[in-house]
Amino acid sequence: MPIWRSDRARIYAQEETTFAADPAGTRTYLGGLIASAEITAPTVNWLPYRTVGVDRHYGLVVEGQRSLSEIRLPIILQTPKIFRYLFEGRKTVTNTPSTGINTHIYSPVGTESTKGDLSTSLVDANVQTLLSFTTEISYQDPTVGATNHFVRLYHGCKIQNVELTLDSSNELLATIDISAIVPTISSTRSTVVLNTIRPYFFSDAQVRMFGSSSTQNATTGIMTIGSPTTYNRINNFTINIENNLLPKYYATASGTVYRGGGQYASDIIPGLREITGSIETVLDDTSLSMAGGSLSSVNNTIWGHLLSVGGATNPFDMEITLTRTASEDLVRFQFFDCWISRAPHIIPEDKADIPVTVEFGARKMRVEVVNNQSDVNMSF
Repeated sequence: MPIWRSDRARIYAQEETTFAADPAGTRTYLGGLIASAEITAPTVNWLPYRTVGVDRHYGLVVEGQRSLSEIRLPIILQTPKIFRYLFEGRKTVTNTPSTGINTHIYSPVGTESTKGDLSTSLVDANVQTLLSFTTEISYQDPTVGATNHFVRLYHGCKIQNVELTLDSSNELLATIDISAIVPTISSTRSTVVLNTIRPYFFSDAQVRMFGSSSTQNATTGIMTIGSPTTYNRINNFTINIENNLLPKYYATASGTVYRGGGQYASDIIPGLREITGSIETVLDDTSLSMAGGSLSSVNNTIWGHLLSVGGATNPFDMEITLTRTASEDLVRFQFFDCWISRAPHIIPEDKADIPVTVEFGARKMRVEVVNNQSDVNMSF
């Protein structure tokens, strides 16, 4: 008998119109899978009871709550679709099919529009909660021509965590941790058009730090970072966005099929968001900026922000932009009210350049996507 093979595995996603219910329509890629994926299976909390009048064995075993660990997917970031699910706010700034150029913003929703939030009036469809989606993970029937596929559907999915990494030898990678409510199985496999979009590469990146007085266009919602410093010697960076999702078990009718009669969580709600990251740069006149030959004149530099001297102000704003093919095809990560927690300046053994790893946190962030791709997987 033929065996099931991982090269015939597929992972798709689709936004849900009703929470934790399998949506009708077309599934798409979240990105290109690059490594082994960690796929969850239900963990069942069995409740064994010992009763009077029964011998040394359990008298009764009852099935208790079921839970799902996270699905972990390492992907090449070809489409920024994951940000649609990562933040509760989205704004379509431009949508011009005739030119193929579209601009989208993904951001928290709030009242602090000067610090990256989208106001309620700017949010498409007034979405003010994390969107849920169904994840389809399938193995193709190993028998040639057969259609009895092994398909697992995870409903009520929300993104727990995204870690974005980029170094000098790679494309932009995203490791996604997904929390789900309940799994079901099927033998019907979706057919999705292959994603052929070029990834975002290291050579596409520009890092600008220590901006201030950032402003937001009241009509489009686009933010402009004020007076940032561009760093041209960046070795790598990592961004981590944590939603701290909380599964909630509520008293519910036993007929609620997709929640397992109350055995599965009834809902997943977001906790406190955390945004952290690190950037490794090579120490040069831009990052140290010994202007005037005196440390006291350091202005908006790494060391100046560590010591809060020489005009350096905390917090600050920053952005990382990856321009893929043209100014009409980019993704821009903007961070607001940032602080530096660590930035050790070492003397390396090889007596070469001096790398400085800047560890930072941010109070707010947003993602701006400009797209000129016509691929079906680029729909937002």
